[in-house]
Amino acid sequence: HIFDKLNVQTIILSLYNVCKQLNTIINTYFHSTRYQLNFDNMSKVDFIRICRFIQPKNVISLTLSDQSTTPGQISLFFSLFHIERFIQLRSLILFCIENDHLNFILEHAINFPLVLLSIQEKDNSHRSTTIDTLLSRIIERSGLQNLTLSLKKDGSDQIKWPISSTIKHLTL
Repeated sequence: HIFDKLNVQTIILSLYNVCKQLNTIINTYFHSTRYQLNFDNMSKVDFIRICRFIQPKNVISLTLSDQSTTPGQISLFFSLFHIERFIQLRSLILFCIENDHLNFILEHAINFPLVLLSIQEKDNSHRSTTIDTLLSRIIERSGLQNLTLSLKKDGSDQIKWPISSTIKHLTL
């Protein structure tokens, strides 16, 4: 239960390879426990090291970023993992995401039991109507309680908002 109090980065980057017994415990933990992943501002070396342990079916929260400190992280992540395997994903946070990555992720996010969705679109991104349609479908789903959208205002906003919603916290 001690690992439940630590974040994934601390467990892997600080405790793994201390001793064989601890390695066994850590491996067991990552195969049987739900956990949260926050890759914001993480070096590529640490990112790859942590990705070796990930069991997508056990991830309940995922934060990815394509900011200047983490360029190409989202592409790299989805070259290593199939997004449809993140079946327990309840929280999805995306920083500085490009249009093509957002479209790909939202196509699958419709099937996740999301409670929290936060999207910060990259400044140079031009959002397609497909993305607005996918966002509309996600917003309609029951269960989503927290929604943060930082989208470029280019006059093409076609997001349809339902009359009733389970969203309790909305930030635009």
